[in-house]
Amino acid sequence: MEKGVVIGAILTLVVGMTQFIFKLRYCEVGDVVDNVIGTIIGVKLSDFLWKGIAVVYKIKKVGLFDFSGQIRVNSILYNCGKDMAEKYDLHHWDNSHFKNFIIVVLCVLKNSVYLVSEEDNFVATFQTRKVGEMFRFEKLACLPEMSGKGIGMYCINTIEKMALKMRCKKVCMEVYAPSKHALDFYLHRGYKVCGNTKTLKYSEIRMEKVL
Repeated sequence: MEKGVVIGAILTLVVGMTQFIFKLRYCEVGDVVDNVIGTIIGVKLSDFLWKGIAVVYKIKKVGLFDFSGQIRVNSILYNCGKDMAEKYDLHHWDNSHFKNFIIVVLCVLKNSVYLVSEEDNFVATFQTRKVGEMFRFEKLACLPEMSGKGIGMYCINTIEKMALKMRCKKVCMEVYAPSKHALDFYLHRGYKVCGNTKTLKYSEIRMEKVL
């Protein structure tokens, strides 16, 4: 509704300016009618446009015995890993299907693992865990062919809503240090670098956001 009113106001302003320039007249009863008509048209136009482009995503939690869901998570992480290896020469997720699946099963044991679907297609995944007043997430990934469609932002918004619902004050995660595109993604969304950590094989940047 609000978007429709804005569009209607813009249409009305355009009509009013046209009248002023070409007829040099000021507000009359006809102008009030123009305002009403412009707002109505704006609301209808907004409804039409937003229904046409709105995408509805659904969240599914993957359980310990949900092997089908685990296979879907494995597939997304596998494809994402291959894509990062080819595009950015980053190999931290570049594992075999078998190794990825073992990782997914182990993650289900310690984290809440989610799948994101668009209509009937699973397009993204992420994992969360509450640690005191901190809400951690990891392995946020979407299918390479779905990149740039706002799915990552949708996942971030969903994670932050989960954190607020669980009364957490901060959201945090680690980013693979050489992954500059991932670092920029989170910096642009209000996350700040708060330190570094090292695994057996990699160096990671710790990031967090105060809610």
